[in-house]
Order: sequence, then structure tokens, then C-alpha cells
Amino acid sequence: MTVRLDTNDFYVAQRLLKRVEKSTRGKVAKKALMAGGQVYLKKYLMPALLRRDHTLKSLAKMGHPYARRHGAIGVHQTNPWVVHSHTGKLARSVKAKMSGNRNPSLEIYSDSSIAPYNRFVFKGTKKMLGRNTFGESLRQGKEEMAHVIMNTVLDSIKI
Repeated sequence: MTVRLDTNDFYVAQRLLKRVEKSTRGKVAKKALMAGGQVYLKKYLMPALLRRDHTLKSLAKMGHPYARRHGAIGVHQTNPWVVHSHTGKLARSVKAKMSGNRNPSLEIYSDSSIAPYNRFVFKGTKKMLGRNTFGESLRQGKEEMAHVIMNTVLDSIKI
């Protein structure tokens, strides 16, 4: 699963970046995206990947609430995208990669070499429903990320 962010995703930051000198615009955009990415990772994505309120045994007693036969995820009705962590390997597989200089973008992804089962958790299987953890946590944190990105860009504007 992958989330890609760039300044085009944040309208106010995109407008503010036009006020930054061209020579430093890419550097400022990178700094702002990294700041927004940190908020996304620490406050929204990692808590959704490291849920520890049910064990495998308790999920089995509940009748396997992630089973496709139920039609919908039967645990955490308000946050059905959370993942119950047992080893923490899936959370450790999350990486961030910055690319581009003039128009940078930040890619946050789960590395399948660390957690090869990540595609089954996020996309599902024949028997298990997938969880849109990356997308839903991004949706929840988008406003706060926009504020952080905007403030980072504003700090770099010389008045």
C-alpha cells in the first residue's frame, strides 16, 4: 500500500510556495512535506497499525471479525481499517521516500521485503477483507497535515 503526497495536494501551501524564492522553493517544499509526513506517520498511520486491544485468540472467539463471510469488518465499527499488531513487523515495514527536486513528492509505503504479508492485510484475500489503513488515516489527518505544511512554508517566507 502506498500514499504519495506533493504540494499540489495542499492548495494553500501551493499558493504560498509561489511567494518563496525560486532557488529555494524545492528545498522549502521538501521540508514542508517531510513535516506533514511526520504528522501523518506518528499521529495517524502508526496508531492504526499498532492496535493491541485484541489477541489472535480473542479475535478467533469473536468469530474472526475480518472474515469476508460477514460482509463487513465486525470489530471497531468506527475505525474498521485499524490493524491488530502482534509482532510490529507491519509497522516497521512502513518507509518514507522523497523524490524530485523542483516539485518534490513524498511516498509513504509498506516495504514487502520486511512484511511480505502486507498485501493480504491491505488488499484482503479470498477469506479476509482488506483494510484501507493508509487511505483512511490520510483522510483523517489531512487537515492537520495541511496546517503543518502551511506553517512550515510560512516560516520560510521572508517578510
